[in-house]
Amino acid sequence: MRCFLMELQENVTRARTNITNKRKIYPAMKRLTDIVVSFTLLLLFMPVFIFVSYKLYRKEGKPIIYRELRIGKNSRPFHMYTFRIMTNPSRVIYKLPPSPNHKSWESQMDGFRASGDALVTLTPTGNWLKNCRLQKLPMLWNVLKGEMSLVGPEADFPVEIHFYNEEQKPRLTVKPGMTGYAQIKPNPFKNPKIKLHDDLYYLKNRCYLLDVKIILRSFRKVK
Repeated sequence: MRCFLMELQENVTRARTNITNKRKIYPAMKRLTDIVVSFTLLLLFMPVFIFVSYKLYRKEGKPIIYRELRIGKNSRPFHMYTFRIMTNPSRVIYKLPPSPNHKSWESQMDGFRASGDALVTLTPTGNWLKNCRLQKLPMLWNVLKGEMSLVGPEADFPVEIHFYNEEQKPRLTVKPGMTGYAQIKPNPFKNPKIKLHDDLYYLKNRCYLLDVKIILRSFRKVK
């Protein structure tokens, strides 16, 4: 009986050690992959960057890169970069008072979503970029800087995280991603509850193999 208990204790200790090692190895492998892949893609897509920048400048003017304040890991704000696909909002709009919060936000509903500016529309070049799924290419710079990862939950706006409930807060424990489990899963009506469920599934089951599968699925989706 004593031998059995000793063996059981050794197995438990070994299992805990393996789990601890995996938890240490996975973040290091994930960050290394982010650096290598983002740097390589930035070099490979440099001609695309130049072409798109020229096309945007000639047809829609400045700015070419759109900087948008988002929230990353541990609630740290950062500027997320994308090619500008929308028209420039009028300066008058910025002087108007901000719209009041939706009443449902007060109870920290999990289905809220920040609404966009109705006066801002998709540009012709922006429509082309969106159809070709090229508008996210500048995010590779965010990945290289360590503000984002290749795979992770979608980055939310600052106004949204103030109304996170306890179920949503775990999304802030990891870096937001260029793509993610929720982004590749079918969600035709973009239901926030389904998206949250998919994000939480990723957080509980994330591993290097799952990240690779998500990246491969994302490439297929682009095609």
